[in-house]
Amino acid sequence: MGHGDIPIFAVGSEMDLSERTLNEDPLSNVQNWFLFRQDQAMERKSSVAYYFDNDIGDICFGPSHPMKPIRVRMTHSLCLTYGVLDKITVFKPQPLDASDMKHFHTGAYIDFLREIEHLQKEQNRERCVKFNLSEENTIFDDIFKYCQIYTGGSLDGAHRLNEGLCDIAINWAGGMHNARKGEASGFCYVNDAVLAIQELLKYNPRVMYIDIDAHHCDAVEEAFYFTDRVMTVSFHKYGEYFPGSGTVKEYGCGQGKYYSINFPLKDGIGDQKFNWVFYPIITKTVDVFRPTVIVIQCGADSLGGDPLGPFDLSIDGHSECLKIVKLFKIPLLLLGGGGYNIANTARVWTNETAIAANIELPNDIPLNDFYHKYAPSYKLKEMVRRGSGIENKNTDAYLQQTSSKVIEMLTQLEFAPNVTTDAGYGSNFPTTEQEMKSLLDRRCINIPDKMKDQLQNKSKEDLINKKKKIISIEKAAQAYLNLSSSNWKKEENDRKEEKKNKQQQLQQQYQQRLDQRNKEEDDDEDEYDNQYDNADYDDDGIDINNIRSYKKQNQIINKDSIQIIGNVVNQLFPSFSTRPDKQEQVKGKDEETQKQDKDIEIEKDSKNQQTNIQENQSKENSRKSFIWESQYNTADVFTKMLESKLKLKVSP
Repeated sequence: MGHGDIPIFAVGSEMDLSERTLNEDPLSNVQNWFLFRQDQAMERKSSVAYYFDNDIGDICFGPSHPMKPIRVRMTHSLCLTYGVLDKITVFKPQPLDASDMKHFHTGAYIDFLREIEHLQKEQNRERCVKFNLSEENTIFDDIFKYCQIYTGGSLDGAHRLNEGLCDIAINWAGGMHNARKGEASGFCYVNDAVLAIQELLKYNPRVMYIDIDAHHCDAVEEAFYFTDRVMTVSFHKYGEYFPGSGTVKEYGCGQGKYYSINFPLKDGIGDQKFNWVFYPIITKTVDVFRPTVIVIQCGADSLGGDPLGPFDLSIDGHSECLKIVKLFKIPLLLLGGGGYNIANTARVWTNETAIAANIELPNDIPLNDFYHKYAPSYKLKEMVRRGSGIENKNTDAYLQQTSSKVIEMLTQLEFAPNVTTDAGYGSNFPTTEQEMKSLLDRRCINIPDKMKDQLQNKSKEDLINKKKKIISIEKAAQAYLNLSSSNWKKEENDRKEEKKNKQQQLQQQYQQRLDQRNKEEDDDEDEYDNQYDNADYDDDGIDINNIRSYKKQNQIINKDSIQIIGNVVNQLFPSFSTRPDKQEQVKGKDEETQKQDKDIEIEKDSKNQQTNIQENQSKENSRKSFIWESQYNTADVFTKMLESKLKLKVSP
């Protein structure tokens, strides 16, 4: 099926999918912008850079592991025997250094990945768990070399695209889109897609990433979730399927809002319906975003018959996506990805390499080193698949509803968003005409000459208006600061004065209550003494005069002891001092709270004293001798304790 027969959605229309046919030029929506690219393509031969390292075929994840890098060698062998490599330029990738991998991944993860081959796995089990290195993301021989090879191919391809040395760069060993910043995931260890996009952003204002792997590109989306310089578009299976992300509602955040496009699909989708949704979404996205380079991840696990894939695409259906993207004549970086039926994977990647080089391949597979792998058909486009029994759960209504949501989000995007390294220009705002011209030239990369003047004038006007707005805001803020500065100082002085007066008032209240408490204690003590001064003997015939002498001794000892203990406590625990001049040393309470607590204590002690006096008066005659004898004994014991423990001499 050619691109001219692909139905296209009309947002808001209630027509059935089967009634929609594309009767217009495929480039009608973006013709004004891409026409100049077609003219250039007619004048010169397409340049394709192809990256391959034969050592990739020697890598083995394990005898029963589904990931088999030998599929890349099978693809290369098939391209070689078909004669495709004669039409393109083949390069051996430069292994990527660990320091370059750390531009996205954490240093601890990359260092451990480099050293794990030489370490005992049992002794580093905790670190393996931390970095998600398990039976799924297994550790094998030359694991870091493998990562260096496939990431090196993607970065080298990005370099050549940046320098304008090719129109299309291909690295089928790459496309490891699930590797996270600090851990392995989904058979992926180092995310070459993110690293390649970071490299492309050095020369390109906007990069578009397309993913047709059956699994969602969660790590790539997360890496650029907050920026408007990278548009990620993913068509994937969602629902009880790894990695469990990629709903329509995951559309970006902050400055990157609506720059993450997800189209979740269900089991069994075939060629026709897949391309029905692929073409309009990609066309609309390119029309709005205007990328200057596109990265497309061509994971082959979306083919029918893949042991881990739930889709039912054919070789032609999968390759049709690349044909659609090629129509825009924008520089391309092609990456591999999933694909666990190695024969079918080699078939589709060979066919897509030929499409990139504008070559038609015969269906009969020529003799090659892996000829036996393509049995029983030995045909390029007749792959082993699960057959017609697979159910397609993607209804027309579901596809139309999801497409409408996606296109509605795309309509809310800014046309060809500006390129800034932060939320605003800040100190890097162009001030001279030369700086502004340089900035405009960078923003007009790959724009037709006939449109440059119009875009430059509009951009120049936008920049000037933005600069005026910033200046006006700064002036208004400065005027407000100058106007209100004196008021702020006056209010601050008033607050300080009010706080000072309040502190003094509380201090006076506290001192008054303290004096009142001391006076009440003195009155209670005088009243207590007078009760015994009027009697000579008690009921038991004890000499009251002797008791008075004991009492006076006891009072002297008690007062001196209390003073000594108070001094010791103040020296050892200054924070427990209750004197007014040390209130600020008490932690956890402010002055007002401390004083309120002390007021409550004073009132409580006063009430307790009155209650004690009444009780003493009622029971006084029955326990006089016991009280004074106990007091005398207590004073004597306490004096000895102080002399022995505190080594202080207490004199009566």
